[in-house]
Amino acid sequence: MFIKAFNKLMSERTSAIRDCEDLAATLEDTAELDQAIEATQKEIDTVVDLNRRLIREQAVTGMPAEEFDERAAALNARYKAADEKLTRLKAEREDHLTRGKGIRRFLSALDEQAQSLEGWDEQAWNLLVSRVIIQKDGSAEFVFRGEITITVRAE
Repeated sequence: MFIKAFNKLMSERTSAIRDCEDLAATLEDTAELDQAIEATQKEIDTVVDLNRRLIREQAVTGMPAEEFDERAAALNARYKAADEKLTRLKAEREDHLTRGKGIRRFLSALDEQAQSLEGWDEQAWNLLVSRVIIQKDGSAEFVFRGEITITVRAE
């Protein structure tokens, strides 16, 4: 089944390469995520500054503890939400870059492969296949490292 999937991939090689290059370029363009990360970091910095001001205000004015605790809790919740968002955005950015690099490695490995296989090739398997999902109907869904999926049926 791997040989069938590999040969189908290679028969669609030009299209697959173009699709992979487009996907890699899209993933590697992190400008939008970078802007969101920067904005979220600014939000965190603002909350930290507001918290410092609140502490100074409480020290100078002696505001009631209930008021201080309420305002501090609101700032803490705001900080926590922004920090969680920042963590998520950074992880998403890293995932995009990692996937882009993986696709580029796949393209490089694909370029070095023969146009078709007649028999088992462990090196091709190790370099190109990310995972295989066997379906109930006996077909196999090959997910190649370039995020290309090819389904083949047993003969």
